[in-house]
Amino acid sequence: MFKPIHWLPIFGSLYDPRIHELYSLLDGRFFPAQTFSEDILLDSLIQFGLKSSLGLKDLIDSANSIATVAVENEQRAFDMGKCLLAHIDKLGLEMEMKASDNTMLLDETTVTLEKDIIIDSKDSYYLENSASIDDAFIFSDNTPFWIELNGISWCPALLNAPIPELPWPKGLKQLVVPPKIVRPQSQMWHVSATMRILDGDFSSMLMMSKLGWLEKPNLSILAMQLINLSEHHALVCSKSHVTDKHTNFNQIIGNKISAIYSLIEDSLNSEDIPRLQSMLEGAPWVWVGDGFVDPKQAAFVSPSHFQPYLHMVPSELSGNRSLLLALGVRESFDVMDFVYALKRVSMDMKGQSLSNELLDFVVRLLEAIDEFLVSDKLILDENLLRTILVPDANSVLVPAKDLVYNDAPWLAKSIPGLAEMKHFVHPSVQNDLADRLGAKSLRYLSFVDKEMTKDLPCLSLNDISHIIANYGEGESVLFDILEIADKCKAHTVHVIYDKRTHPQTSILQPNLGEYRCI
Repeated sequence: MFKPIHWLPIFGSLYDPRIHELYSLLDGRFFPAQTFSEDILLDSLIQFGLKSSLGLKDLIDSANSIATVAVENEQRAFDMGKCLLAHIDKLGLEMEMKASDNTMLLDETTVTLEKDIIIDSKDSYYLENSASIDDAFIFSDNTPFWIELNGISWCPALLNAPIPELPWPKGLKQLVVPPKIVRPQSQMWHVSATMRILDGDFSSMLMMSKLGWLEKPNLSILAMQLINLSEHHALVCSKSHVTDKHTNFNQIIGNKISAIYSLIEDSLNSEDIPRLQSMLEGAPWVWVGDGFVDPKQAAFVSPSHFQPYLHMVPSELSGNRSLLLALGVRESFDVMDFVYALKRVSMDMKGQSLSNELLDFVVRLLEAIDEFLVSDKLILDENLLRTILVPDANSVLVPAKDLVYNDAPWLAKSIPGLAEMKHFVHPSVQNDLADRLGAKSLRYLSFVDKEMTKDLPCLSLNDISHIIANYGEGESVLFDILEIADKCKAHTVHVIYDKRTHPQTSILQPNLGEYRCI
């Protein structure tokens, strides 16, 4: 006796070949053999489970069919994937609309939807006789159905970047991939370096949720996106000489970067900070408006613009202040930042003379260092002193301790070859600034032997004024000098009379400079 129940598992996995739209979603394994091609036989098979529409659970059959076809004909699989993608999107939109009409919440798992929803569309990607929605399991998360569907290679993905500014992996070949490694194009700026981007439009938020496309990317994906975005920006700008293209690229990144930082901040906790810092180590990932820089080169406050060596964080990123500060960006620069900037300029110049523009930049850096020394009353220690670089007379950066500033200009004119004997500071650096940064005084070197005079007592202003007041002026000046020498316990006095006149500047020991007006 014939037992239909034995046929149900067989025909329950097959589809009616008269529904031609099903061929765009399934391969030949899912249709009866030619022996059953007559209508009377097919009508009979329907009684035993032959399917005439694609139900929601049957999407697994379509996904597996696409993955099988991709082995031999990936372009055909890609076309089928586009059909399935459009079909799933349409189903999702219909269910969202139905749920909205019935004031049902999409996150409820007890919702029961009407059966046999018909989707009508002129687009060949959609089935005119569509899936019947017969289960509320679509509202349940992490069911075996969705886990299985997300792991099958059926989803159509782009091989090439939709816009040239987008970071993109090299050597992509697979046209269909599992949904779990795909994101829609609306998220491509967040994940394009490491995840595949969907080829096609997709609107259903319900289905996006089920496919995992609404989950936030993890920290590793976001960190790699930042690193690759920085590298790609530098590469594009280095190859292009068109200013407008740079400006356009900068505007695009400026509009996207804050969202990436915000995603990182939303996913970050205090335990993740060291791990994220390790992932970003050595990469310039901080956006400063026209490029990416290392966090050590960026601060929210700066006394001036010191690009391209030190940068201020754009005001547009003020909302990401907490994240940037936690990952190494400073509130403001300190004195060592300017010292290191000088060192970087020197490394870039490789012993060559500075241009006028770069010379002005270096002087501004030196003035910024001086502001710290004056405002904070810092005293430069020997280690720091050896690191400060100052431009010499040839506009070459040299350690300040090896230079001499010209505080006795008449000597350079009166002594032939003095300029060649002494390594002078560039004239653009003021003497007082050069002195505080560690350069030596020409006057001091020329007229005073430091070792002989370091313990020489210097009379106070009151003592000298008293002596001169007692002896008066004119013929008694020699006695004034002798008494000053006696006060200083000198054994011998040599007097040189010079009829020349000089500016009101001391040419004696620098300690005596304040007495020049007497």
